[in-house]
Amino acid sequence: FKRRAIINLWQEELLQNSSGLPPCAFLSMFSVSKRGDSEDLYLDLTLVQRSNDYATASHINKIQYVALLMMFSKHLGYKPGKFMHVIQNLHIYSYHLDNTKELLDRPKILQEREKQSQPKLILNVPNGTSFYDISCDDFELVDYNPILPQLSFELAVNMK
Repeated sequence: FKRRAIINLWQEELLQNSSGLPPCAFLSMFSVSKRGDSEDLYLDLTLVQRSNDYATASHINKIQYVALLMMFSKHLGYKPGKFMHVIQNLHIYSYHLDNTKELLDRPKILQEREKQSQPKLILNVPNGTSFYDISCDDFELVDYNPILPQLSFELAVNMK
């Protein structure tokens, strides 16, 4: 792993022969840097998406790629750095509006909870652990208290 790396899921020749959707989250750019006077190395990740259904996928995409950043960081022995997320077409479908309005009101409820504790995703493996040896069981989500009831959003899949 050098100072920069790119994972590109957009493979034009594969997309031409597929009846499925092209990948929404298609480009991941990693970079390594130092912060201030520290000798520690940090791994930053920028995720680029061509499309994002805010209500159903935005939060899921973020946690998936933060977990990926943590996994690569542990593998390389670096500290997880910044996660940046660029979305070309962020949208909300009309049939998601009622639940989306409720979802957007929930941070008001969370503000009170956050005074007590912030949720944290922790990867419980030592630095240098092989990326391929890390599993879902190595992650721990602490101080997470979901607001109930859980909202349900119908997926919108539009085939060619």
